[in-house]
Amino acid sequence: ASEHDSAHDKPIALFDLVPDYGTAKRIALAFADGTPAAPRQAAIGFFQSLGLAVSAIDDTPGLIVMRIAAMLANEAAEAVLQGVAAPAAIDLAMIKGVSYPHGPLAWADEIGIPYVVAVIDRLAKYYPDGHYRASALLRRRAATGGPVHGG
Repeated sequence: ASEHDSAHDKPIALFDLVPDYGTAKRIALAFADGTPAAPRQAAIGFFQSLGLAVSAIDDTPGLIVMRIAAMLANEAAEAVLQGVAAPAAIDLAMIKGVSYPHGPLAWADEIGIPYVVAVIDRLAKYYPDGHYRASALLRRRAATGGPVHGG
């Protein structure tokens, strides 16, 4: 989501994915390069008025939480493709083993597989070293609309 500068009709601030907006106590905002101080402070003030602490972060593809969630889902999808474990087992392991709020595959379904693939594709374009490549399973599910958690 973004705040807009009505004078220029460009986004001035993006906020990062939050696992649970109802319980979040902090939000990360990424401001476009060259955003003047007044709109920055207005955006920060708005979120602070909602009782949230604000962290300013760099405006890069995927920001922080979405980037990590997308890559976790991507790696989990690769593990499914390689026969490491079933989708439900991977999600359960991440919830129970490392206390993630959601399993990465169920979270990808909740976020939307096409969006997750788009984030990975933007990361690949921004960082062309080959590190970012969407799993074939995610790409297929994005094309067909099927869930990845269900296998």
